[in-house]
Order: sequence, then C-alpha cells, then structure tokens
Amino acid sequence: MRVGTASAKTRPGIFLVIHGAGWGGTERHVRGLMLGLAARGETVHLVVSQEGPLLDEARASGISTHVVMRKSTVSYISYLKQCLGSLRPAIVHAHSGRIPCLAARLAGVPGIVETRHGLPERSSRLYRSLPASRRWEGWKCKARPSHRRRLRS
Repeated sequence: MRVGTASAKTRPGIFLVIHGAGWGGTERHVRGLMLGLAARGETVHLVVSQEGPLLDEARASGISTHVVMRKSTVSYISYLKQCLGSLRPAIVHAHSGRIPCLAARLAGVPGIVETRHGLPERSSRLYRSLPASRRWEGWKCKARPSHRRRLRS
C-alpha cells in the first residue's frame, strides 16, 4: 500500500473508492464529486487500485491519494481496512464496489455509501428481487450492529 497525504485537515474525511483511475464515465463522475467536495472545504481522500489520469488530477489538486493494489481480494480488503482504520473517515463512498464497503464495515466506518455505475436495467431488477442480495446490501451499508441482528431474522 502506498499512501500520499496532501491534506492535513482535522475534520473527518470522505473516502472516495474506485477501482480504476482512467477516464471513463465513472471516473469523470468521481472527479466532479472529488473536486466539488474539496471546493466546499471537505477533507477528501481518493483511493484507487491503479495509476491513471484521475489519480494524477487528484494529486495535482492537492487531494489526499491512496493507491491500494488489488493483488487478491483478501489482501485488498486487509490493506483497505488498515488504511481506513488508521485515518478514521466519516464516510466511505464506494463506486461500483462491494469489497470496499465490506472493508469499511470491518474498519468501523460510520457512514458507508455505494454508487453503482453502468448496471443494465434488467440486471438491477433481478438483483432487487433476490432477498439474500437485499440483506447483503443492508448489512454492508449499515454501521450499527442492531441493524445486522435485525436483518438476520
């Protein structure tokens, strides 16, 4: 894990987690969100799994960047959990990634959000109809243990 911190504000941060750092639609969306939050005075951290233009722009803008390589799912969860645990963000906003949500949950992050990008309508309808999937979505995004117990019954 490589960590480069460009901002030392004391406010809890918002972590934007995205796998790629290229220049597709998801990356452009994250770019706007990242720059907009930073302009409002929020402490923003960008977490990516690879080098690319999005990462370069974040660094040039003075945004804290973290590169967590995805060699295996287990190592990715472990490194991401370690990074989140040490920096204690208020919110983790994952972009098309359930694994970052799980790492945030394990690290005790109070606010977890996932934005899914590029899912076809047919798949999302099918996904919403599966009870086990809905329970997983509820569990990964709820920080309070009481929600977890309720979802299991």
